[in-house]
Parts: sequence; structure tokens; C-alpha cells
Amino acid sequence: MIAGGEIRREVQIRGLDPAVGFFHALESGRDNMVLDVLEPVRPVVDLFVLDVLEKLSPKDFTTSPEDGCRMLKAARRTFYEAWAARMEMDDEESQSIRKTVRGTVQEVTRFLDPDY
Repeated sequence: MIAGGEIRREVQIRGLDPAVGFFHALESGRDNMVLDVLEPVRPVVDLFVLDVLEKLSPKDFTTSPEDGCRMLKAARRTFYEAWAARMEMDDEESQSIRKTVRGTVQEVTRFLDPDY
């Protein structure tokens, strides 16, 4: 989960424990705080995915019973280049994923410690 990695990074920068969340029950080995923060960030990530899918076609994927659906190498390059651009993008139409993640983690941090 590529968005989860970005969220985990921000959570750790703020000194929060990625394993302790509010909405997801504690489960060993699961980053519950990351999953909690992902919920309000999800619409921005979903819009990104829909935008990228407009650049791809069914030919950019393979399917098999063993592996399920997989994106071909050229399509992955398109995806990751678009992800990197959207991480930094910030205009009227497309909000930066990174800015959304930082803002959400900052809100959680302030909720936990109003003096932060």
C-alpha cells in the first residue's frame, strides 16, 4: 500500500505510534494508526487512481488464476511517475497527496496533544 508508506512516515515524524489507532482494533503487526489516517485521505487517493486509469487500457494488465490481475512494467512506470507528480501537485483541481497526509496527521497530533 503505497499511500500507507507515506502515512506511516508522517505518523512517525510526529512521534506517534503507527500501531495504535482509534478505529481499528489493536492487532499484532498491523499499523492501525496508518489505517485510521488513510480513511480521510482515501478520497484523494481514489481520485488519483481514477485519473491514472484514464491513461491505461486493458492491454496494460495481465490476469491469471495464480497471480490475479497484474499491471505490466510499462504501466507501472506510468503509475509511479503519476504518483510522484501527485505527491507534490497542489492546484485547484488536484490536491497534493503529501499535503493531505501531512494535514490529516497534524490534526490527529493536535487532537492527542493540543499544545503540539
